[in-house]
Amino acid sequence: MKIQWTQVDQMQFPAVTICNYNVFQRSMLNSEQVQLLENVYQYKFDDVPRSNVTQYETDTIEELMVNASYDYDKRRLECKYDGMTCPPTMFYKAMRDVGVCLTFDPRRDNSTKNQTVAGKNGGLIMVFKIPEEDWTIGPHMDFQGMVVTVHNPADEIVLLAETGTPVPLGKVTSLPLSKSSFNLLTPPYGQCGSRTLSYYQSYSQQACMTECHYKAMADTCGCKKIYMPSHDNVKTCNQLEDKECSHAMFKEGTKFKMTQCNCPPECQSYHYNIDVKEQLVSDGARSLYMKHHNIDIRKQGVIIQVYYKDFGHTYHIQEAIYDFEKLLCDIGGAAGLFLGASFMTIMEFMDFALVKGWFASIRRMKKARTDHIQLPSE
Repeated sequence: MKIQWTQVDQMQFPAVTICNYNVFQRSMLNSEQVQLLENVYQYKFDDVPRSNVTQYETDTIEELMVNASYDYDKRRLECKYDGMTCPPTMFYKAMRDVGVCLTFDPRRDNSTKNQTVAGKNGGLIMVFKIPEEDWTIGPHMDFQGMVVTVHNPADEIVLLAETGTPVPLGKVTSLPLSKSSFNLLTPPYGQCGSRTLSYYQSYSQQACMTECHYKAMADTCGCKKIYMPSHDNVKTCNQLEDKECSHAMFKEGTKFKMTQCNCPPECQSYHYNIDVKEQLVSDGARSLYMKHHNIDIRKQGVIIQVYYKDFGHTYHIQEAIYDFEKLLCDIGGAAGLFLGASFMTIMEFMDFALVKGWFASIRRMKKARTDHIQLPSE
């Protein structure tokens, strides 16, 4: 693997996806819906019998997630990118594995898709209010605050539950970035590749594995995870069905293996290296947020900073140690050495034969002249 670092003048800013761990907002739920969520997610505290799974087969959890989700537009107190206020066109919402999330995508405005000044002042800063009174039971109720991830803007699948960076209340969470690109080789020299997917427009290893997982869940359990594609009238599993499905798919004898999905890594991809830093909001900033927004930022707010710390791009280039061209060169060299030695040997033998024959003919000629000479008689 060849590694090369290059300094550039500016860099394309990545997409930033942020999700509220509090999936359902209590202010948007009625008493029946709150009771429904308690019934579905009570396994966090009680051992719910598996026989009760069928009780929730008709529950539309996905619809409830959408209708009672966190209002990112209303609760966003501040957003600046490259020192300017973020235009609304740079945001869109999508269903992720944590619930409804907000994605900041600078590609939606071509004039500002690149960060032109390294450091915090040239990056992205977002401030959100998270009201305490809106907390309710849900799939991620063990956590408080938000979760964020940085990714390629072209990614169709963005997962945060396992790999996202938690953003706690009352702190400034900074994500200084560095960018790496990977150029991998196809077989027989490498293992990268791609194939046409049924439910995603462009190939990525994550999209391929998600699609494979979706098909296995649909065949085994008749439902899917919340972030998976909506096709073939397959409904979304509620929390209990999801748990049952995991037992059915991964139990011994019928174990589902992701290695069977035939999802090679992309031949060209980007990766963002993040150095997470957290600091408590200062007393001065706390007073200012109380004055201008009437909130205690340490109890009801999160501050997120995302930026390139420098404009260095690291390239990882996979190269074949012994490729076809080198093989031809070695074959040609060996063949040339072999054929060259044989030709010289043949020429030496021919030269020896010619010289020897020439001398032999001269001796015969001299002998013949000697035999014809007659001595005088006495």
